[in-house]
Amino acid sequence: MIAVSDEYYIELPKTDLLKRREFSNFEEEVENIPARPGVYAIWKGEELLYVGMAGTKWTRKKIYSDDGHLRSRLKQHAAARRSDNLVYYLIQGHVGRALTESDWRDIDDEENVTLQTKVKEYMWKNLSFSYAQSPKERSTLAKRRIARDWEKRLLKGELDGKEPRYNKSKK
Repeated sequence: MIAVSDEYYIELPKTDLLKRREFSNFEEEVENIPARPGVYAIWKGEELLYVGMAGTKWTRKKIYSDDGHLRSRLKQHAAARRSDNLVYYLIQGHVGRALTESDWRDIDDEENVTLQTKVKEYMWKNLSFSYAQSPKERSTLAKRRIARDWEKRLLKGELDGKEPRYNKSKK
């Protein structure tokens, strides 16, 4: 168990984190994702690919912004920008390896075909996500610390023994 004060130790919300939503339905799901701190997981079938936390700089005012919470973080991943760590891992481990010579020529020649488009297509066809928000009744600081604790525990494999393929815990 990670050393964390009792005030910030909350059981890992496994039920929420195992309830997967398909990226292909992201546009319908996005408004249901809370604008609060928490953790999230990215899945390919039964394989846990990536985990992260949202809320490091979250405040109650940020509920109304597009920054610092679960909804904004998952939207950033779904946008598939190359500067995103998850996207980098997907290009390296999945998308880049599957592209044919013809696909690469299309990316070079076509204005509408980009590597970002290919990553989004891959995500929509193959990946799902899950999330859990920090408890609402806790203080802003507690919400952040709980989310950070949950992320550390996910990285160490506390979600049914599954460690993420990418962004692994430094043991």
